[in-house]
Amino acid sequence: MLYKLEDRPPLVETILLGLQHMLAMFVGIITPPLIVAGAIGLDTETTSFIVSMALIASGIATWLQIKTLGPIGSGLLGVHGTSFTFLPPAISAGLAGGLPLIFGMALITSPVEMVLSKFVEQARRIFPPVVTGPVVMMIGLSLIGSGMNDFLGGVGSADFASPRNIILALFVLSIIIYFNRFGRGLARIGAVAVGIIVGYLVS
Repeated sequence: MLYKLEDRPPLVETILLGLQHMLAMFVGIITPPLIVAGAIGLDTETTSFIVSMALIASGIATWLQIKTLGPIGSGLLGVHGTSFTFLPPAISAGLAGGLPLIFGMALITSPVEMVLSKFVEQARRIFPPVVTGPVVMMIGLSLIGSGMNDFLGGVGSADFASPRNIILALFVLSIIIYFNRFGRGLARIGAVAVGIIVGYLVS
């Protein structure tokens, strides 16, 4: 561990880490709305609006989580955003009742997580690591398809799975792994940001 909870990294390091978090979370926040919008056939204007609202909601929720407001928030850097976990039910709801049903279900079910968050210690007895571990692993495995689509250039792109896209993706992945494995200090903790920036420059 390089820094404890109350430590303050140098300014340059803080900026790089902030940029890395932003770049890493950005794709994860905008992709689920794009997938849902495409699956239920929304027009471009509505899709853009939903993506914008996802980013705004994520920013507000993340700020509350970090800064804390009374009993709300942990005081830790925990990015909040859309989740791939809810894609199947969201798409099913969208096909059955459009956006009103998706948003209505979210409003009705979100308090369930708020209530359960007050009983984390009790929940650990019911859900030990042998239960939660495979669940987290299955979520990761379910995201392989989305990750591979982005790896190959993005669904719908004219050059999907072209050699150029594959080589570029492998190049960025190699840089991230290299800096994470052999880098020191700032280069190591900023491996993702370095890989993304270099990938953009090469592109």
